[in-house]
Amino acid sequence: MKIRIAFIIFPWKADPRCTHPHHLDHNLDRKLDLSSEVREQDEIMTVHRPLRFWTTFHLALAFVSSAFGTDEHFKNIIMLIPDGCDDAAFALARWYKGENLKVDELDRGTMLAKMANSIIADSAPGGTALSAGVYSTDNFIAVGPRTEDLLTIFDPSDMIPPYAPMATVLEAANSLQMSTGMISTSRLSHATPAAYSAHVDDRGKEEEITLHQVHNNIDLMMGGGRRDLLPGADCPNAVPGGNRADCRNLEDELSERGYEFCRTADEMAQLEAKEGQKVWCSFAVSHMAADIDRQHFAKSEPSLAEMTAKALEILSLSPKGFFLMVEGAQPDWAGHANDPVWMATDIIAFDDAVKVAVDFAVDDGETLVLAMPDHNCGGLKIGNYLHEYVERPVEFVREPLLN
Repeated sequence: MKIRIAFIIFPWKADPRCTHPHHLDHNLDRKLDLSSEVREQDEIMTVHRPLRFWTTFHLALAFVSSAFGTDEHFKNIIMLIPDGCDDAAFALARWYKGENLKVDELDRGTMLAKMANSIIADSAPGGTALSAGVYSTDNFIAVGPRTEDLLTIFDPSDMIPPYAPMATVLEAANSLQMSTGMISTSRLSHATPAAYSAHVDDRGKEEEITLHQVHNNIDLMMGGGRRDLLPGADCPNAVPGGNRADCRNLEDELSERGYEFCRTADEMAQLEAKEGQKVWCSFAVSHMAADIDRQHFAKSEPSLAEMTAKALEILSLSPKGFFLMVEGAQPDWAGHANDPVWMATDIIAFDDAVKVAVDFAVDDGETLVLAMPDHNCGGLKIGNYLHEYVERPVEFVREPLLN
């Protein structure tokens, strides 16, 4: 039986404010117009550096080989990402829950990463580092970095060409005829899922990102962001909640490509898994609800664990294996808000999804499970020098959060 399960903590430096600048001075002469590359067929664009296409696909296997002393190969890969957090967030969640987490049972390690123009990374270059094995620029999605503001530790001649689209591990899996899927509690056009499935120089180009995703031959998509599939209010064919300025109805295009749809947890549960199935589930117009709110204010939305279970039910029918990326997006936003209850409850919801993945891997015997944050956000720490932290009981952490 071939099983390897790992929980990896990134020792990245965290910005206590976790601010993300969105206005970049792009060199337009070298900027790649990716929108012109989008085609109606599955081959979305010509990707630079084809060798990297294969090396990134084996990133996870290389990690397992080097870290755990094995040269085993796996049929399936499940990559779970709790966005914008570190080990302190998991410690908080553990105390809040009152018992160990599923990730506590996994092999553990650390990985060091950064982005090309700052020692503090956000989700776009963080996701790009995981998906394509490339250090890129703030806000860039699976394209090469600018060279004019590189960190001094980088040699521009050694970097990927600026704005060059870099194939991702998901696209590599597609090329091997594996089934592929992505899940997120954010809009599916948000930075982390975008980094696996699109190529743009600004994470804010969510309509363009969605267009890439629709034509990137991904078998399963589950999350929020229905607005970016639908024509906006100023369009003659406007759909309520739609946000697209180009007036394209991408749900119609997905339907033509054979996709099934679901918008609620009940509809998702009723999907009958079939080999070769294509599914796009949009559970919210924008982002899905925080897990602590979902139970009260968004009861039609599934949990991250429920989405993961259904995705595995569908993708596991692929005879050539599958790649699945699962993002718990909202620890990052809890870090933005400095909200410890939001952080703890969404970490626990993520951990429930990890349990689903691990249980599947144990039963399947041919699946690699990796769980790793992409960066840290908010600078959460438990205890400080100003208080007698060596005398603090568990209740000091739990009771303010539970009351």
